[in-house]
Amino acid sequence: MAIRRRRSLADIVDEYLEDVESLTEGIIESRLAPTWDTRTSTLEALSNVRVLRDRVLITADMPLAKGDSVTIEVYGKNTIQMCAEMSRAVSCRELGLVQHRGEFRRFCTYVKVPVPVDFKKMKFKLKKGVLEIDLPRRLERRAER
Repeated sequence: MAIRRRRSLADIVDEYLEDVESLTEGIIESRLAPTWDTRTSTLEALSNVRVLRDRVLITADMPLAKGDSVTIEVYGKNTIQMCAEMSRAVSCRELGLVQHRGEFRRFCTYVKVPVPVDFKKMKFKLKKGVLEIDLPRRLERRAER
């Protein structure tokens, strides 16, 4: 019969602190990543996801975006990509990026949708530089008892 050694409280606390540190580093790295790419002339649009009772509303700030150039693609079960060409190029200097050179010609943003939605019934519109996507939630049937 093997004797099972109990973990000490110090070991449990150390393991917990390592997990917290790992999660914190991941969050910080994702927030400190640049929101532009001068090689592809792309800016990442600021976006927001609101989950409502019957739908999900996604908004993305895309000033200077051309309405006829908006594309939305679905990846997997819960990720969408929103892209749009800009009506004119914007230089790094215009955005206050004095240490960089180049210009931006399009927006491109990936967003994860946190609840099941029906992508086939998706509606979107671009008005005054704000892209709004309306996704009806997919109703999940509860298991019969």
